[in-house]
Amino acid sequence: MGAQGALAWAARLWGAAESLRERYGIPLTPLERDDYKPAVAAVLMHLEEQVFHAAWTQGRTMAIEQVLATNTAY
Repeated sequence: MGAQGALAWAARLWGAAESLRERYGIPLTPLERDDYKPAVAAVLMHLEEQVFHAAWTQGRTMAIEQVLATNTAY
């Protein structure tokens, strides 16, 4: 998986995590948010916004196991 693929995978993973947090009513803590926001911003800087949002949206529709299975780099 190249750098672009890894960045898109991160966006899918964040989308899936957001969906799970919403489903179970678990917000990000302030400490988690402090790390999360800069990480998302960094990925957005290196990935086309359209690709980022498409991957995020795709992740929101996938089970976490599916998202994890799409990461073939590890």
